[in-house]
Amino acid sequence: MDRNYTLLLCLSLAFLFSSCRKKQGETELPVSPYTTESFNAQAMRAIKCADGTYAVAGRANNGVALTRITETRQLIWTKVIPAGDMVFNDFAETEDGGFLLVGEMPLPAVVVIGQPYQRVLAAKVDKHGGMEWVRMYGDSLLHSPQPIVTRTSDNNYMVLSRRAVPGWDGCVLTKIRSDGDTAWQRFIDKKAQAVSAGILETKDHNYLAAIRYTDGVTKSRLYKVTGQGDSLWSKQVDAGGDLVSMRGITETANGEIVAYGRTSGSRSIVAKLSANAEQLWRLSFGTDTVDELLTYLREDDRGGYIATGQAGGQTSGFTKYSATLVSISQEGELVWQRRYEEATSTFGISVFPQRKGYYLFGGKSEQTGARTFYVKYTNEEGGSQ
Repeated sequence: MDRNYTLLLCLSLAFLFSSCRKKQGETELPVSPYTTESFNAQAMRAIKCADGTYAVAGRANNGVALTRITETRQLIWTKVIPAGDMVFNDFAETEDGGFLLVGEMPLPAVVVIGQPYQRVLAAKVDKHGGMEWVRMYGDSLLHSPQPIVTRTSDNNYMVLSRRAVPGWDGCVLTKIRSDGDTAWQRFIDKKAQAVSAGILETKDHNYLAAIRYTDGVTKSRLYKVTGQGDSLWSKQVDAGGDLVSMRGITETANGEIVAYGRTSGSRSIVAKLSANAEQLWRLSFGTDTVDELLTYLREDDRGGYIATGQAGGQTSGFTKYSATLVSISQEGELVWQRRYEEATSTFGISVFPQRKGYYLFGGKSEQTGARTFYVKYTNEEGGSQ
């Protein structure tokens, strides 16, 4: 009798535990680490860490808001990193499980032609969010550098940023050692109003940088340099005249390049290129009446590509966006597209494949200025779990 009772109790507990796990895996985790009016879609990033957890960073009024969550979307910790007056723009995981945060340091006392200037600022924090060091890079007069960063195979960092000083406006590559010292810096091109769009280390251990700039109209360009920053080639990327505003690049498993962003008609666009930036195919989708933009794309573990971004338009004077999730085949065909309507304005920032679906990281913003991020669990076709 006692043995049967013990067995029944064990089975009941096992059922209860499995039910709780199922419930956790099927519900959204709305995480609200901060609210700030300075936050926007381009200033929020989410990455998957080496240990399987996730990290989300964004601008906060008094530094950088940084949050870590588990593989099952449970909150580990959230805090505001007091990185001086940094205007956060991007981050990367470090070899020791910490993070390198990059952004701009305003110089309010320096104004040239009515514009305030900044320097590139990097801050290293440990895996618990504790500050280790802060460094500034570049010229003392650097207008709106908007830096982005990637970790390199030698566990250093490559930063792509704008360099705009009197007489020179373009982009600069800076390789930063793990201790924060500068390894080297290269000016790669003079382009008016240049904006960093993407930076990655290629499979041949060179670097590929992507920028968008203004030359009467917005254009996009790729630069490939050696591991020491010497130029290999530079090519205009227009995807038949459609890709005018590149927002990112990724390298495929076989060394090809996928660039993505928006068209002149505010449609989403993806272009697959060879390793030497020759076009293989392009795909644009959306309508000219809806403002669309892809902000993140990666290879899907199931084949093809998975991407996220935003789509929206004016609603009573307020531009309301919906987060989008898009599946694209290896041949460049649109498999499916999903939009997630909310009472507030939403946008997608990153997406990561899971065993039975995807984790979509996104942000929410309201007319009141409140900003939060969320994680949505979808099935393999983008449907809500």
